[in-house]
Amino acid sequence: MKKRDIPPHHLSISRRKLPHMQLGNSWCFVTFRTHQFWLSDAARDIVKNSILYDHERRYLLATATVMPNHAHILILPMETGGRFYSLSAIMQGIKGSTSRRINKLDGGNSRVWQAESYDRIIRDEAEWEEKYKYIMNNSVKAKLAEKPGDYRWLITIPDTRY
Repeated sequence: MKKRDIPPHHLSISRRKLPHMQLGNSWCFVTFRTHQFWLSDAARDIVKNSILYDHERRYLLATATVMPNHAHILILPMETGGRFYSLSAIMQGIKGSTSRRINKLDGGNSRVWQAESYDRIIRDEAEWEEKYKYIMNNSVKAKLAEKPGDYRWLITIPDTRY
């Protein structure tokens, strides 16, 4: 357990350029964007697999989508030793591991992700449903798929609820 993990029902607030808040035992909607980078199909596979890797290890995942220049996730950080994994540690794991793999894939050494992510505490079931549907339909809205289920980089975990 790291010092930055969040106690149950504790509100953690930090700020760089964007404010970052996390409430222990609460769902979170997170968007992270590439830094002047367009993800190839193989790079999106890497990101998708990385998001799935920590499902049921560090968080419960409801849904996620990996777009060409950003990704969205809807997660519930899990408890470990009476505290919850912090969003910063979760995002550092996803962005750090995918940056290394994508740079290895592309033979480069460039910055893949913007330093900060956008995150929001989900306040109720209605907001959870709204964010879930937003993620599910993101590829359709961007004209990358006709139906959500057609998009290769959409992740849905059956029977996950607020």
